Amino acid sequence: MDNITFNIWEEKDKLGIAEKVSGLAQIIMQTDESMVCSLNAPFGIGKSFFCSGLQAYLQERGICCIYYNVWEVDFYQNPLTPLLCEITEKIEKQYNTDNTKKEIFKNLKFFGKAIVSSIKIEIGLPDIGKVSIDGEKGLKRIEKAQKAEQQQDICNQYRQYRQNVKEFKECLSKIATYNHPLVIIVDELDRCRPDYAIEVLETIKHLFDIPGIVFVLSIDDAQLQNSVKQLYGPLNYNEYMRKFVNYSFALPQPDNEKYAAYLCEKYNLTEVLSRFSQIKLCSLKGSQNISKFIQISFAAYSLLFNFSLRAQNQVMQRLILFLKSLEPKQNVYPELAVFLACVREYSKDLYKELKNNQWKGDTLHYIRSFIGTDKLFNTDKFDKLIKQISTTYYYDYGKYREYNSCDVFMQALSPCNYNAPNELQSIAQEMELYNMENHPQHYFNKMDFIDSFFASESDSTVAAE
Repeated sequence: MDNITFNIWEEKDKLGIAEKVSGLAQIIMQTDESMVCSLNAPFGIGKSFFCSGLQAYLQERGICCIYYNVWEVDFYQNPLTPLLCEITEKIEKQYNTDNTKKEIFKNLKFFGKAIVSSIKIEIGLPDIGKVSIDGEKGLKRIEKAQKAEQQQDICNQYRQYRQNVKEFKECLSKIATYNHPLVIIVDELDRCRPDYAIEVLETIKHLFDIPGIVFVLSIDDAQLQNSVKQLYGPLNYNEYMRKFVNYSFALPQPDNEKYAAYLCEKYNLTEVLSRFSQIKLCSLKGSQNISKFIQISFAAYSLLFNFSLRAQNQVMQRLILFLKSLEPKQNVYPELAVFLACVREYSKDLYKELKNNQWKGDTLHYIRSFIGTDKLFNTDKFDKLIKQISTTYYYDYGKYREYNSCDVFMQALSPCNYNAPNELQSIAQEMELYNMENHPQHYFNKMDFIDSFFASESDSTVAAE
């Protein structure tokens, strides 16, 4: 993870979580005991971004903070080895100029290596096939002697292992004292294969339960629970996790607009749009930044369809693929692309109805009737968002009416009355939507192609998880 200042990180904070990052950091900085804290949130909500901010905040205040993406090394047989390497690589430089600390660091590496090398104690008899023995009784006596010797050897190995662990913990405890505390962030634990994820938890519990050592585990609780159940079957997951985790911090679900801004930056929407020479917006408020305009559209429709964070992430992926599939030379209508990506993510049936021009009147009113929006729907917030991306039609003496931009695109699916066009048809004409190369039907066809990348997804309605 890049070493950046907290101020730079805060400038990138589209989710508005800086206060939560600093709050958790303050708790960690006041911790003298051993602590394991889980940072729980679904995929795509910004756990890794939160961790980078936490690392930046702590490091600026002199706290040694080690970031460890465990998913990148879950092919490694023993999770202790890469974890030790991450710790030693981080603190080695700052100990090179202090002889006392250098000796502690040297001992830490030695005992860590000794623990790793003795994790597996091989059990088995030596090869006696070539020993010449006269009589069955003699063979049994030698076998008995060999077993006794090996048993003694195993016990010695075990005693040495326990001593190594004791010395290792003492070294780590001194290092934690120097760092006040030593913080280790373990990211992507829930993405590891089930057996490896549990091994990591066990390693932390048995070898790092040391005053002054703080672990922050970035997890999706639902995914990790599945991993535990795969290994152990039905059990009380919460009780099981209490063996490992002292505190669980749930990252709150962000505001729709903030999350839309975060996703636009995450998937480099501005860069994707920079390929196009002609970007057209229905709204006469088109002087706004194009990316900002798309963020508002995305937030509005995510609210309309009550998308979960996971579904919003999926919609953005669908939108990015759609834009990348277009020719840079052709006109681009990002409002229609966002609208269709959201509709298709929500329901294949609704998407087909709109594609076949089976809607009646106000498109958004029709969609809300299709959804059956519940009483918890935030109508005021939705209306404010939609108003920002509405299409304004001016007529006599400066009077005007506002339409939803999706109505303009849906209107263009039907033939235009060129002799006496209605207001929506006039706007569609101005947008050149009746031209063959710009016709909205092409966008439906292109979205059908993009749908091939999401063939494994359910075609049923996608609501909040």
